[in-house]
Amino acid sequence: MDAKTGRVSVAPIVGDDEQFEGREYLGMYPYLDLTMDKFYVHKRSNEWVNLDGWMRGENPKVFKY
Repeated sequence: MDAKTGRVSVAPIVGDDEQFEGREYLGMYPYLDLTMDKFYVHKRSNEWVNLDGWMRGENPKVFKY
């Protein structure tokens, strides 16, 4: 899918007390995260877009804490 559309994200399966940090080549791709009952696509911990925006073609944006 990456070669065809350039839009791929990873949906990691981790426990509540674990964090996804990317594993080998999977770290190259944005990842899906469930936060407060909403899905977000993250590129890094401070770069994200909600899943609806991602599906419309938006890319993760940088947010400063």
